[in-house]
Amino acid sequence: MAETQELLLQLQKDNRDGRLRKQELEELVRGLEAESESLTARLQDLRERERSLQRKQSQLARTLCGEAREAAREHAERARGLLEAAERRHQDLEQRNRQLQEQWEELSSQLFYYGGEQLSQQRADQRLGTQLMALQKQLELVEAKHARQAENLRQGAQRTEEAWASFQEQSGVLQELQAKVAEATAALDASRDDPDLCDSHPLRGQDCAGSLMEEVAEADSVSANPDPLFTGVTRTHGAPPPLEDPELVAPPRRGRARSRSLCPQEMRLSTGTGRAGIRLWALGALQTLLLLLLGFLALPLLYLMLVNPSALRRGLRYLISDTTFRRLRYTLSPLLELRARGLLPT
Repeated sequence: MAETQELLLQLQKDNRDGRLRKQELEELVRGLEAESESLTARLQDLRERERSLQRKQSQLARTLCGEAREAAREHAERARGLLEAAERRHQDLEQRNRQLQEQWEELSSQLFYYGGEQLSQQRADQRLGTQLMALQKQLELVEAKHARQAENLRQGAQRTEEAWASFQEQSGVLQELQAKVAEATAALDASRDDPDLCDSHPLRGQDCAGSLMEEVAEADSVSANPDPLFTGVTRTHGAPPPLEDPELVAPPRRGRARSRSLCPQEMRLSTGTGRAGIRLWALGALQTLLLLLLGFLALPLLYLMLVNPSALRRGLRYLISDTTFRRLRYTLSPLLELRARGLLPT
């Protein structure tokens, strides 16, 4: 029963569509008939004009000659061409009318035998197929884009981890060097305040100066080669002693008085060398820290420019926030302590 009702509704819909199509075709046929009638009237007018022109030509042929006859002949030929064009147009319109009548009959037969439903179903299937292909292409493009973004994120995270590991290693080396510099400074201050200790241990200042020069050389090598594998290696254990300048090495002592007279000179030399080495080391460490900070600031900016340019403004706001300045102050706090002690130039 439901199928019968659906079929009845479909027939009613098809009949309505057929009536609308019939009305459209009838209006088109009426328009064509009106145009045909107008063309027929024009054709009759042209024929009348032709007859009148022929009468005029016959009249003028008797009275005119030469160029007048040629002009009349050209005018007659032009009128004949217009008449032929009108006849061709009339034939074309009649043929068009017959074609429309055949299309109307074919449409009526299709509506009668329910053939229009199959055509609409095929067209709908074709549209769905094209839409499915377009969606699949869009899905492939989105998947490729997400894969590239994931790869960029993974590479950025890996570079960040490597830079953080390098920074931690160099921070450890910096702390060790600060501790050793503090010990060497305390030892030099104690030896400067107690000259008897210098007399009893004449080679202690030279050992301190030698170890300090080793630390300065190590800091220079670290600042010149910021590779994490290179910075992890230190020369504190089993390192060869540095080459000594023959002008700075004190001659062998001859008696207690000779050693007492040369001890202040040795202390001044070792103190000046130690301060110069500390300054060189501090400048190298400051340069390394600044390079690391610039690297940490450049990596997020590069990541934002590659992956999400719209977030660059938010990143800049974060970089100038109070949290960033507190972190920078915490990172540079060892250097600030060295400057407070007078170990860095103001």
